[in-house]
Amino acid sequence: MNPNARVTALNTPNESSTPITAFRFLRKTPVSWLALVFLLSGPAFGQEVSVEVIQPERRDIERTFALPGTLKPYEEATLYAKVSGYLGEIGVDIGDRVEAGQALARLEIPEMAPQIAQTEAQYRKAVALLTKARAEADAAVAQAEAFNQKGKAALASVRKAEVEAALKEVVYKRYQGLKEDNAITDLEFEEAQGEFETAKASLVSAQANVASAVADTKSAQAQVAVARSEIAVAEASVSSASAETKRLEALASYATIRAPYKGVVTARYVDTGQLINEGTSGKSTPIVRLARDEKLRLQFDVPEKDVPYVKPGTPFTFLPDSLPHHPVSGEVTRIAQALEQDSRTMLAEAEIENGDCILKPGMFVRTTVELELRKDALTLPATALVVQGGQVSVWVVENGSAERAPVEIGYDDGDIVEITKGLTEEARVVVAGQVSLTDGATVRVAVAP
Repeated sequence: MNPNARVTALNTPNESSTPITAFRFLRKTPVSWLALVFLLSGPAFGQEVSVEVIQPERRDIERTFALPGTLKPYEEATLYAKVSGYLGEIGVDIGDRVEAGQALARLEIPEMAPQIAQTEAQYRKAVALLTKARAEADAAVAQAEAFNQKGKAALASVRKAEVEAALKEVVYKRYQGLKEDNAITDLEFEEAQGEFETAKASLVSAQANVASAVADTKSAQAQVAVARSEIAVAEASVSSASAETKRLEALASYATIRAPYKGVVTARYVDTGQLINEGTSGKSTPIVRLARDEKLRLQFDVPEKDVPYVKPGTPFTFLPDSLPHHPVSGEVTRIAQALEQDSRTMLAEAEIENGDCILKPGMFVRTTVELELRKDALTLPATALVVQGGQVSVWVVENGSAERAPVEIGYDDGDIVEITKGLTEEARVVVAGQVSLTDGATVRVAVAP
């Protein structure tokens, strides 16, 4: 027998099975009015019920949900000037595509050039003073070294004079003894005495030269220290002047507004000759707005009940309303990991490559997210379910009679339901005519149309 056959009602020829005959019988039998209502509402005695049956089907169930989404630029920035000035020129307008680093606008700052010239002059002066200080330090070091060498020579002279004086002293004392013994003449004694006195004088002179050389060396070393301090001061002046020059040059470079990345100009706010206030002031003036659109961000809000199923890597497709024949597939890139308190939704985001720039930032899209895939699930049409007292069941046909079978369901999209427990693939499930059925009711299955 065809499991999907449609059943047709067949009336028996026995006239007593009709509701009217049953009423006549009840007039002769004491029954309650409740029983009367039951008999009149159900099928007549001996009447077969017409039903339609099918068998559960195995299929892969893909659980999805559809949400509105919005395409946004991967990056977007409103560009301001770092310095104040007059807009000298602006080379772009809305819709223009620009490259990273491209000059978009240029400011004129009349007072900037004199300031740069002044700081450059101060820098050159500081460099000259540093050069002079280094030369003076080199001279002081050379002089200190010369005095040091002079001191070493004087010290050698002292040692030589000390030896000479000691020798002359020995000779002199020996001559004193000889003089007392009248072994030498007075002239010889006087010569020895004179040589001794001369040696002592030479020693004193050499010692004086050493002291002078030491003093000169100390003085030269002090001059070296002064020269080195002057070098430090000059180096600080050079650094300060260099830093100020670089600062002004940087400010001058800020007069040119450049694109931070490749993108499209989506807004222009100023015209040539307009006074531009720097971006750090309370009355800052925007120049242009730039959007990076070769890559976009798709953002959509996930309802709380579906949050556990959405994570990085979850596949989806979307279709822009303005491009109905341009479906795009992708995967979720990141999620907010927290729900918005007002809407109880979680923000999900995906990166969309848009090299041809067909998709536009701000487009409304219809997003279909694949939450889960259940392979080889046992399914029935939702019309087969009977819900009574919180219990879900279906009617099954066995041996020509109907029996109620409790079931447990999983996925339910309103058309197809997943049966997780209570049925097998061989079951013949009623999908039409359940209203007239009771347990054990006789049914007939006709050939499907």
